[in-house]
Amino acid sequence: MWAVGLPHAWPEPPRVMSYSVLREIEICPLRWSLRRAAYPTIWDQQGYPMAAPLATIEGQVVHETLERIVVEASEQGTKSSIVDVPAGRLPRSVLSEPGADVIGTLRRLGGITAVLESVLKRIAVTWVTNPRLAPRVREWKSELQRRLPVLRQRVQGMLADGGVAQAFEAKGSPARRERMHAPGEGGRTRALGPGVYAEVPLNNRELGWFGKADLLAVTVDTGRGGSAPTPECEITDFKTGVPREDHKLQLRIYALLFARDKALNPKGWQATRLKLVYPDHTLGVEPPATDEDLERLAAELSARTEEARKEISVQPPRGRPAVEACEWCDVKHMCDAYWSAEAPEVQRERMAQQVPTNLEVSVLSQRSPASWSAQVTAVSALGSEVKAGSHILIRSRPSDMHLGALLRAGRRVRILGGQALPPSEESNGAVVISLGRSSEVFVVGPPDHELADAAS
Repeated sequence: MWAVGLPHAWPEPPRVMSYSVLREIEICPLRWSLRRAAYPTIWDQQGYPMAAPLATIEGQVVHETLERIVVEASEQGTKSSIVDVPAGRLPRSVLSEPGADVIGTLRRLGGITAVLESVLKRIAVTWVTNPRLAPRVREWKSELQRRLPVLRQRVQGMLADGGVAQAFEAKGSPARRERMHAPGEGGRTRALGPGVYAEVPLNNRELGWFGKADLLAVTVDTGRGGSAPTPECEITDFKTGVPREDHKLQLRIYALLFARDKALNPKGWQATRLKLVYPDHTLGVEPPATDEDLERLAAELSARTEEARKEISVQPPRGRPAVEACEWCDVKHMCDAYWSAEAPEVQRERMAQQVPTNLEVSVLSQRSPASWSAQVTAVSALGSEVKAGSHILIRSRPSDMHLGALLRAGRRVRILGGQALPPSEESNGAVVISLGRSSEVFVVGPPDHELADAAS
Protein backbone atom coordinates (compact mmCIF):
# COMPACT_ATOMS: atom_id res chain seq x y z
CA MET A 1 0.00 0.00 0.00
CA TRP A 2 2.68 2.49 0.98
CA ALA A 3 5.00 1.94 -2.00
CA VAL A 4 4.83 3.92 -5.25
CA GLY A 5 4.12 1.64 -8.21
CA LEU A 6 2.13 1.18 -11.39
CA PRO A 7 -1.19 -0.72 -11.37
CA HIS A 8 -1.48 -4.41 -12.22
CA ALA A 9 -3.97 -3.63 -15.02
CA TRP A 10 -5.29 -0.40 -16.54
CA PRO A 11 -9.08 0.16 -16.76
CA GLU A 12 -11.14 -0.15 -19.92
CA PRO A 13 -12.83 3.01 -21.24
CA PRO A 14 -16.32 3.46 -19.74
CA ARG A 15 -19.11 1.89 -21.77
CA VAL A 16 -21.53 4.63 -20.69
CA MET A 17 -20.35 8.21 -20.28
CA SER A 18 -21.48 10.70 -17.64
CA TYR A 19 -20.74 14.32 -16.84
CA SER A 20 -18.47 13.49 -13.87
CA VAL A 21 -16.50 10.88 -15.82
CA LEU A 22 -16.03 13.10 -18.86
CA ARG A 23 -14.90 16.02 -16.74
CA GLU A 24 -12.39 13.92 -14.80
CA ILE A 25 -10.87 12.43 -17.97
CA GLU A 26 -10.57 15.85 -19.59
CA ILE A 27 -8.90 17.33 -16.51
CA CYS A 28 -6.32 14.52 -16.26
CA PRO A 29 -6.53 11.18 -18.15
CA LEU A 30 -3.85 9.64 -15.92
CA ARG A 31 -5.68 10.51 -12.71
CA TRP A 32 -8.91 8.93 -13.98
CA SER A 33 -7.07 5.76 -15.00
CA LEU A 34 -4.99 5.40 -11.83
CA ARG A 35 -8.08 5.75 -9.66
CA ARG A 36 -9.87 2.93 -11.51
CA ALA A 37 -7.02 0.52 -12.28
CA ALA A 38 -6.49 -2.85 -10.57
CA TYR A 39 -4.19 -3.19 -7.53
CA PRO A 40 -4.53 -6.81 -6.34
CA THR A 41 -1.44 -6.59 -4.12
CA ILE A 42 -3.08 -3.78 -2.11
CA TRP A 43 -6.66 -5.02 -1.78
CA ASP A 44 -9.31 -7.04 -3.59
CA GLN A 45 -11.53 -4.09 -4.58
CA GLN A 46 -11.53 -2.25 -7.89
CA GLY A 47 -9.59 0.98 -8.16
CA TYR A 48 -7.05 2.64 -5.89
CA PRO A 49 -8.04 3.16 -2.24
CA MET A 50 -9.42 6.67 -1.99
CA ALA A 51 -8.24 9.21 0.58
CA ALA A 52 -10.61 12.14 0.30
CA PRO A 53 -9.90 15.15 2.55
CA LEU A 54 -12.30 15.87 5.38
CA ALA A 55 -13.84 18.75 3.43
CA THR A 56 -14.76 16.36 0.62
CA ILE A 57 -16.19 13.82 3.05
CA GLU A 58 -18.27 16.57 4.65
CA GLY A 59 -19.70 17.35 1.23
CA GLN A 60 -20.49 13.68 0.70
CA VAL A 61 -22.29 13.46 4.05
CA VAL A 62 -24.34 16.59 3.31
CA HIS A 63 -25.27 15.43 -0.21
CA GLU A 64 -26.31 11.94 0.92
CA THR A 65 -28.38 13.46 3.74
CA LEU A 66 -30.19 15.70 1.25
CA GLU A 67 -30.68 12.70 -1.02
CA ARG A 68 -32.23 10.61 1.74
CA ILE A 69 -34.60 13.39 2.77
CA VAL A 70 -35.83 14.21 -0.73
CA VAL A 71 -36.19 10.53 -1.67
CA GLU A 72 -38.34 9.93 1.40
CA ALA A 73 -40.41 13.04 0.70
CA SER A 74 -40.89 12.12 -2.96
CA GLU A 75 -42.12 8.60 -2.24
CA GLN A 76 -44.54 9.29 0.60
CA GLY A 77 -47.25 11.85 1.20
CA THR A 78 -46.72 13.66 4.48
CA LYS A 79 -49.56 16.12 4.92
CA SER A 80 -51.55 13.81 7.17
CA SER A 81 -48.65 13.51 9.61
CA ILE A 82 -48.15 17.25 9.98
CA VAL A 83 -51.19 17.73 12.18
CA ASP A 84 -49.70 15.31 14.71
CA VAL A 85 -46.68 17.54 15.47
CA PRO A 86 -46.89 18.31 19.22
CA ALA A 87 -47.74 21.90 20.10
CA GLY A 88 -44.63 23.91 20.89
CA ARG A 89 -42.29 21.78 18.76
CA LEU A 90 -42.79 23.94 15.66
CA PRO A 91 -44.18 27.46 15.25
CA ARG A 92 -47.81 27.50 14.12
CA SER A 93 -46.82 29.57 11.07
CA VAL A 94 -44.51 26.79 9.85
CA LEU A 95 -47.38 24.33 9.56
CA SER A 96 -49.09 26.48 6.97
CA GLU A 97 -45.95 27.35 5.03
CA PRO A 98 -44.85 25.52 1.86
CA GLY A 99 -42.13 23.70 3.85
CA ALA A 100 -44.64 21.72 5.92
CA ASP A 101 -44.44 18.68 3.62
CA VAL A 102 -40.67 18.30 4.06
CA ILE A 103 -40.93 19.05 7.78
CA GLY A 104 -43.24 16.06 8.09
CA THR A 105 -40.65 13.88 6.39
CA LEU A 106 -37.94 15.10 8.75
CA ARG A 107 -40.18 14.31 11.71
CA ARG A 108 -40.51 10.69 10.59
CA LEU A 109 -36.76 10.43 10.02
CA GLY A 110 -35.96 11.86 13.45
CA GLY A 111 -34.64 15.22 12.25
CA ILE A 112 -31.69 16.38 10.17
CA THR A 113 -29.09 15.47 12.80
CA ALA A 114 -30.37 11.90 12.99
CA VAL A 115 -30.09 11.53 9.22
CA LEU A 116 -26.58 13.02 9.26
CA GLU A 117 -25.49 10.57 11.95
CA SER A 118 -26.94 7.65 10.02
CA VAL A 119 -25.15 8.69 6.82
CA LEU A 120 -21.87 9.24 8.66
CA LYS A 121 -22.11 5.80 10.25
CA ARG A 122 -22.63 4.18 6.85
CA ILE A 123 -19.68 6.01 5.30
CA ALA A 124 -17.38 5.29 8.25
CA VAL A 125 -17.94 1.54 7.81
CA THR A 126 -16.23 1.73 4.41
CA TRP A 127 -13.12 3.33 5.95
CA VAL A 128 -12.32 0.21 7.97
CA THR A 129 -11.64 -1.83 4.81
CA ASN A 130 -9.72 1.01 3.11
CA PRO A 131 -6.00 0.66 3.94
CA ARG A 132 -5.41 4.40 3.50
CA LEU A 133 -8.17 5.45 5.87
CA ALA A 134 -8.09 2.60 8.40
CA PRO A 135 -5.32 4.16 10.56
CA ARG A 136 -7.46 7.27 11.09
CA VAL A 137 -11.02 5.94 11.34
CA ARG A 138 -11.57 6.89 14.98
CA GLU A 139 -9.99 10.34 14.63
CA TRP A 140 -11.85 11.30 11.45
CA LYS A 141 -15.18 10.03 12.72
CA SER A 142 -14.73 12.01 15.92
CA GLU A 143 -13.94 15.18 13.97
CA LEU A 144 -17.00 14.79 11.75
CA GLN A 145 -19.20 14.14 14.80
CA ARG A 146 -17.95 17.42 16.22
CA ARG A 147 -18.88 19.17 12.95
CA LEU A 148 -22.44 17.83 12.81
CA PRO A 149 -24.07 21.10 14.01
CA VAL A 150 -22.39 22.97 11.14
CA LEU A 151 -23.41 20.31 8.63
CA ARG A 152 -26.97 20.42 9.94
CA GLN A 153 -27.15 24.14 9.20
CA ARG A 154 -25.91 23.53 5.66
CA VAL A 155 -28.58 20.89 5.03
CA GLN A 156 -31.30 23.05 6.56
CA GLY A 157 -30.30 26.06 4.48
CA MET A 158 -30.17 24.11 1.21
CA LEU A 159 -33.60 22.60 1.84
CA ALA A 160 -35.15 25.98 2.61
CA ASP A 161 -33.29 28.45 0.41
CA GLY A 162 -33.19 26.12 -2.58
CA GLY A 163 -36.96 25.92 -2.72
CA VAL A 164 -36.98 22.16 -2.15
CA ALA A 165 -39.75 22.29 0.42
CA GLN A 166 -41.78 24.62 -1.77
CA ALA A 167 -41.40 22.24 -4.71
CA PHE A 168 -43.07 19.40 -2.85
CA GLU A 169 -45.91 21.58 -1.63
CA ALA A 170 -46.48 23.19 -5.03
CA LYS A 171 -46.35 19.98 -7.05
CA GLY A 172 -48.17 17.85 -4.53
CA SER A 173 -47.12 14.40 -3.31
CA PRO A 174 -46.80 12.04 -6.28
CA ALA A 175 -48.17 8.55 -6.40
CA ARG A 176 -45.76 5.82 -5.42
CA ARG A 177 -43.56 4.87 -8.32
CA GLU A 178 -41.57 1.85 -9.35
CA ARG A 179 -37.90 1.95 -8.49
CA MET A 180 -35.83 3.66 -11.18
CA HIS A 181 -32.78 1.84 -12.46
CA ALA A 182 -29.37 2.93 -13.67
CA PRO A 183 -27.78 1.28 -16.74
CA GLY A 184 -26.96 -2.37 -16.17
CA GLU A 185 -29.13 -2.76 -13.08
CA GLY A 186 -32.06 -4.37 -14.90
CA GLY A 187 -35.63 -3.86 -13.88
CA ARG A 188 -38.42 -1.79 -15.40
CA THR A 189 -38.93 1.93 -15.43
CA ARG A 190 -42.23 3.63 -16.14
CA ALA A 191 -42.93 7.04 -17.59
CA LEU A 192 -43.02 9.94 -15.15
CA GLY A 193 -46.30 11.68 -14.46
CA PRO A 194 -46.93 14.85 -12.46
CA GLY A 195 -45.03 14.86 -9.17
CA VAL A 196 -41.64 15.36 -7.53
CA TYR A 197 -38.99 12.67 -7.97
CA ALA A 198 -35.59 12.26 -6.33
CA GLU A 199 -32.39 10.68 -7.68
CA VAL A 200 -33.81 10.18 -11.17
CA PRO A 201 -31.54 8.17 -13.54
CA LEU A 202 -31.62 9.60 -17.06
CA ASN A 203 -30.46 7.51 -20.04
CA ASN A 204 -29.82 8.08 -23.70
CA ARG A 205 -28.70 4.87 -25.41
CA GLU A 206 -28.04 6.50 -28.78
CA LEU A 207 -25.68 9.02 -27.23
CA GLY A 208 -24.24 6.49 -24.77
CA TRP A 209 -24.75 8.81 -21.80
CA PHE A 210 -26.16 8.50 -18.30
CA GLY A 211 -26.95 11.04 -15.59
CA LYS A 212 -28.82 11.24 -12.30
CA ALA A 213 -30.92 14.27 -11.40
CA ASP A 214 -31.07 15.05 -7.69
CA LEU A 215 -34.63 16.34 -7.99
CA LEU A 216 -37.05 16.41 -10.93
CA ALA A 217 -40.49 18.01 -10.67
CA VAL A 218 -43.20 17.66 -13.31
CA THR A 219 -46.45 19.63 -13.43
CA VAL A 220 -49.04 19.52 -16.22
CA ASP A 221 -51.51 22.30 -16.84
CA THR A 222 -54.53 20.55 -18.35
CA GLY A 223 -55.31 23.70 -20.30
CA ARG A 224 -58.63 25.33 -21.07
CA GLY A 225 -61.12 24.80 -23.83
CA GLY A 226 -59.73 21.42 -24.76
CA SER A 227 -56.20 22.66 -25.43
CA ALA A 228 -53.32 20.21 -25.10
CA PRO A 229 -51.69 19.82 -21.66
CA THR A 230 -48.70 22.10 -21.06
CA PRO A 231 -45.91 20.37 -19.11
CA GLU A 232 -43.57 22.24 -16.78
CA CYS A 233 -40.38 20.31 -15.91
CA GLU A 234 -37.83 21.53 -13.36
CA ILE A 235 -34.48 19.81 -12.69
CA THR A 236 -32.59 20.66 -9.49
CA ASP A 237 -29.04 19.67 -8.59
CA PHE A 238 -27.47 20.04 -5.13
CA LYS A 239 -23.87 21.27 -4.92
CA THR A 240 -22.06 21.14 -1.57
CA GLY A 241 -18.83 22.75 -2.85
CA VAL A 242 -17.92 26.05 -4.44
CA PRO A 243 -19.67 27.14 -7.66
CA ARG A 244 -18.07 26.22 -10.97
CA GLU A 245 -19.01 27.39 -14.44
CA ASP A 246 -19.30 23.82 -15.74
CA HIS A 247 -22.05 23.06 -13.20
CA LYS A 248 -24.35 24.85 -15.64
CA LEU A 249 -23.27 22.48 -18.41
CA GLN A 250 -24.06 19.51 -16.18
CA LEU A 251 -27.66 20.67 -15.76
CA ARG A 252 -28.01 21.32 -19.48
CA ILE A 253 -26.79 17.76 -20.09
CA TYR A 254 -29.48 16.49 -17.71
CA ALA A 255 -32.04 18.48 -19.70
CA LEU A 256 -30.82 16.79 -22.89
CA LEU A 257 -30.92 13.31 -21.33
CA PHE A 258 -34.41 13.91 -19.93
CA ALA A 259 -35.74 15.11 -23.29
CA ARG A 260 -34.38 11.96 -24.98
CA ASP A 261 -35.08 9.37 -22.29
CA LYS A 262 -37.71 7.28 -24.05
CA ALA A 263 -38.56 5.25 -20.95
CA LEU A 264 -39.13 8.04 -18.43
CA ASN A 265 -40.20 10.68 -20.95
CA PRO A 266 -41.77 9.00 -24.00
CA LYS A 267 -43.53 12.24 -25.03
CA GLY A 268 -40.21 14.09 -25.27
CA TRP A 269 -41.05 16.86 -22.82
CA GLN A 270 -38.28 19.41 -22.42
CA ALA A 271 -37.01 20.89 -19.16
CA THR A 272 -38.37 24.39 -18.66
CA ARG A 273 -36.37 25.31 -15.54
CA LEU A 274 -32.93 24.30 -14.28
CA LYS A 275 -31.68 25.14 -10.79
CA LEU A 276 -28.36 24.76 -8.92
CA VAL A 277 -28.65 24.78 -5.12
CA TYR A 278 -25.44 25.76 -3.28
CA PRO A 279 -25.01 26.03 0.51
CA ASP A 280 -25.36 29.83 0.43
CA HIS A 281 -27.41 30.60 -2.69
CA THR A 282 -29.49 29.21 -5.54
CA LEU A 283 -28.71 29.79 -9.21
CA GLY A 284 -31.06 29.47 -12.15
CA VAL A 285 -29.65 28.04 -15.40
CA GLU A 286 -31.02 28.64 -18.88
CA PRO A 287 -32.20 25.31 -20.33
CA PRO A 288 -31.82 24.31 -24.00
CA ALA A 289 -34.78 26.08 -25.54
CA THR A 290 -35.17 24.38 -28.92
CA ASP A 291 -34.55 21.09 -30.68
CA GLU A 292 -31.60 22.77 -32.41
CA ASP A 293 -30.09 23.60 -29.01
CA LEU A 294 -30.41 19.96 -27.98
CA GLU A 295 -28.83 18.80 -31.24
CA ARG A 296 -25.85 21.12 -30.80
CA LEU A 297 -25.32 19.93 -27.23
CA ALA A 298 -25.55 16.28 -28.27
CA ALA A 299 -22.99 16.84 -31.05
CA GLU A 300 -20.62 18.53 -28.60
CA LEU A 301 -20.89 15.66 -26.11
CA SER A 302 -20.36 13.08 -28.85
CA ALA A 303 -17.12 14.75 -29.99
CA ARG A 304 -15.80 15.22 -26.47
CA THR A 305 -16.64 11.62 -25.57
CA GLU A 306 -14.70 10.29 -28.55
CA GLU A 307 -11.66 12.38 -27.65
CA ALA A 308 -11.82 11.31 -23.99
CA ARG A 309 -11.87 7.63 -24.95
CA LYS A 310 -8.76 8.15 -27.09
CA GLU A 311 -6.96 9.83 -24.18
CA ILE A 312 -7.44 6.90 -21.79
CA SER A 313 -6.77 4.21 -24.42
CA VAL A 314 -3.04 4.98 -24.19
CA GLN A 315 -1.30 3.07 -21.38
CA PRO A 316 -0.23 4.79 -19.30
CA PRO A 317 -2.33 7.85 -20.19
CA ARG A 318 -0.88 11.33 -20.12
CA GLY A 319 -0.69 13.26 -16.86
CA ARG A 320 -1.66 16.94 -16.89
CA PRO A 321 -0.29 18.79 -13.85
CA ALA A 322 -2.49 21.77 -13.04
CA VAL A 323 -4.05 23.24 -9.93
CA GLU A 324 -7.51 21.96 -10.83
CA ALA A 325 -6.19 18.45 -11.45
CA CYS A 326 -3.67 18.14 -8.63
CA GLU A 327 -5.03 20.08 -5.65
CA TRP A 328 -7.31 17.29 -4.43
CA CYS A 329 -5.77 14.39 -6.39
CA ASP A 330 -5.32 11.30 -4.21
CA VAL A 331 -3.03 9.44 -6.65
CA LYS A 332 -0.46 12.19 -7.28
CA HIS A 333 2.22 10.13 -5.52
CA MET A 334 2.13 7.74 -8.52
CA CYS A 335 2.28 10.48 -11.17
CA ASP A 336 5.83 11.17 -12.38
CA ALA A 337 4.61 14.27 -14.23
CA TYR A 338 3.68 15.82 -10.88
CA TRP A 339 7.18 15.53 -9.37
CA SER A 340 9.99 17.77 -10.57
CA ALA A 341 13.52 18.61 -9.47
CA GLU A 342 13.03 22.13 -10.85
CA ALA A 343 9.56 23.52 -10.20
CA PRO A 344 8.44 27.16 -10.22
CA GLU A 345 8.75 28.98 -6.93
CA VAL A 346 5.67 30.14 -5.04
CA GLN A 347 5.19 33.03 -2.69
CA ARG A 348 6.51 32.39 0.78
CA GLU A 349 3.20 33.61 2.19
CA ARG A 350 2.05 30.02 1.59
CA MET A 351 3.71 29.10 4.89
CA ALA A 352 1.54 31.59 6.76
CA GLN A 353 -1.56 30.40 4.88
CA GLN A 354 -0.98 26.76 5.89
CA VAL A 355 -1.12 25.43 2.35
CA PRO A 356 -0.32 21.67 2.26
CA THR A 357 3.19 20.86 1.09
CA ASN A 358 4.08 17.85 -1.08
CA LEU A 359 7.73 16.79 -1.33
CA GLU A 360 9.88 13.88 -2.43
CA VAL A 361 12.80 13.49 -0.01
CA SER A 362 15.68 11.22 0.81
CA VAL A 363 15.64 10.41 4.53
CA LEU A 364 19.14 10.98 5.96
CA SER A 365 18.82 10.11 9.64
CA GLN A 366 16.42 9.90 12.57
CA ARG A 367 16.95 12.68 15.10
CA SER A 368 14.32 11.67 17.65
CA PRO A 369 11.40 9.21 17.89
CA ALA A 370 9.26 11.70 15.92
CA SER A 371 11.73 13.70 13.79
CA TRP A 372 14.05 13.04 10.85
CA SER A 373 16.55 14.99 8.80
CA ALA A 374 16.10 14.71 5.03
CA GLN A 375 17.08 16.23 1.70
CA VAL A 376 14.48 17.31 -0.85
CA THR A 377 14.88 15.42 -4.15
CA ALA A 378 11.72 16.62 -5.98
CA VAL A 379 8.83 19.00 -5.43
CA SER A 380 5.41 19.64 -6.92
CA ALA A 381 5.51 20.65 -10.59
CA LEU A 382 3.05 23.40 -9.62
CA GLY A 383 5.57 25.09 -7.35
CA SER A 384 6.94 24.82 -3.83
CA GLU A 385 8.21 27.11 -1.09
CA VAL A 386 10.98 24.51 -0.51
CA LYS A 387 13.56 23.99 -3.25
CA ALA A 388 14.94 20.67 -4.46
CA GLY A 389 18.30 20.01 -2.80
CA SER A 390 17.28 21.73 0.46
CA HIS A 391 17.83 20.08 3.81
CA ILE A 392 14.69 19.88 5.93
CA LEU A 393 13.52 18.55 9.26
CA ILE A 394 10.47 16.26 9.25
CA ARG A 395 8.29 16.04 12.34
CA SER A 396 5.39 13.68 12.94
CA ARG A 397 3.01 13.43 15.83
CA PRO A 398 4.50 11.14 18.51
CA SER A 399 1.29 9.09 18.50
CA ASP A 400 1.41 8.44 14.74
CA MET A 401 3.41 5.21 14.62
CA HIS A 402 2.13 4.55 11.11
CA LEU A 403 4.12 7.39 9.53
CA GLY A 404 7.10 6.81 11.76
CA ALA A 405 7.43 3.22 10.54
CA LEU A 406 7.74 4.42 6.93
CA LEU A 407 10.39 7.10 7.50
CA ARG A 408 13.62 5.12 7.63
CA ALA A 409 17.15 6.37 6.89
CA GLY A 410 18.15 5.62 3.31
CA ARG A 411 14.62 5.61 1.93
CA ARG A 412 13.30 7.94 -0.73
CA VAL A 413 9.72 8.87 0.09
CA ARG A 414 6.97 11.11 -1.23
CA ILE A 415 5.20 13.15 1.42
CA LEU A 416 1.64 14.35 0.80
CA GLY A 417 -0.14 16.92 2.93
CA GLY A 418 2.76 18.16 5.04
CA GLN A 419 2.87 21.65 6.53
CA ALA A 420 5.93 23.83 5.91
CA LEU A 421 7.00 25.81 8.97
CA PRO A 422 9.70 28.54 9.06
CA PRO A 423 13.27 27.59 10.05
CA SER A 424 14.19 27.86 13.71
CA GLU A 425 17.25 27.53 15.90
CA GLU A 426 16.05 24.11 17.02
CA SER A 427 15.92 22.94 13.37
CA ASN A 428 19.41 24.33 12.66
CA GLY A 429 18.00 26.78 10.14
CA ALA A 430 16.16 24.13 8.10
CA VAL A 431 12.53 24.37 7.03
CA VAL A 432 10.36 22.10 9.15
CA ILE A 433 7.81 19.83 7.46
CA SER A 434 5.15 18.94 10.01
CA LEU A 435 3.06 15.81 9.38
CA GLY A 436 -0.53 16.01 10.60
CA ARG A 437 -3.56 13.76 10.60
CA SER A 438 -4.10 14.16 6.84
CA SER A 439 -0.47 13.57 5.87
CA GLU A 440 0.65 10.48 3.98
CA VAL A 441 4.05 8.96 3.20
CA PHE A 442 4.81 6.64 0.25
CA VAL A 443 8.12 4.90 -0.36
CA VAL A 444 9.65 5.25 -3.84
CA GLY A 445 11.26 2.01 -4.96
CA PRO A 446 10.62 -1.73 -4.51
CA PRO A 447 8.73 -2.67 -1.33
CA ASP A 448 10.51 -4.63 1.37
CA HIS A 449 9.53 -6.64 4.43
CA GLU A 450 9.65 -3.50 6.59
CA LEU A 451 7.03 -1.88 4.36
CA ALA A 452 4.79 -4.91 4.82
CA ASP A 453 5.17 -4.55 8.58
CA ALA A 454 4.35 -0.82 8.39
CA ALA A 455 1.26 -1.45 6.29
CA SER A 456 -0.04 -3.93 8.84
